Amino acid sequence: MTNPNQPQAVNIGVNNAREYLDSVAYPANSSFVRIKNRDNAIALAKTLWELRDWHWNDLPDPKPAKGELDKQLFAACPELELVRDVAESAKHGGKLHRRGVKVLAITGAGSPGGTSTVTGPAGYGASYEGPPPCTLALDLGNGQSRNLPEVLETTLRFWRDTLS
Repeated sequence: MTNPNQPQAVNIGVNNAREYLDSVAYPANSSFVRIKNRDNAIALAKTLWELRDWHWNDLPDPKPAKGELDKQLFAACPELELVRDVAESAKHGGKLHRRGVKVLAITGAGSPGGTSTVTGPAGYGASYEGPPPCTLALDLGNGQSRNLPEVLETTLRFWRDTLS
């Protein structure tokens, strides 16, 4: 019989943070790289934030309080704090009731994927062929914003390096 005061392990086929990175975060990133839209960005942000709990569970006892761990993680990767705001906003219906929220909105447009060709006027000038550009950004207020794909990429690199 399980003790109701102890966490119950549930086998979902992933046993640690590194496995979660490999089997969940990398596929979410692949989806975002293929089609850089808002839905895929939010899905990737949620996955990258969930890695914090996986990482915490992998730490030896005595574990730091999650607030202390967050301070350490945010010092090492400030972008993770922005990812947290996106992920928690998606989880909590767009309303965060804590101090220190940095992200006010996701702005810009995602790319539908595929390929488009853009040429200069009447066929003259430079041409471009590739996916339509993604202009998604995080509005941080006070006229500040951050490129969302860059924030996600930096955070993924942080987890890759941290969990190696």
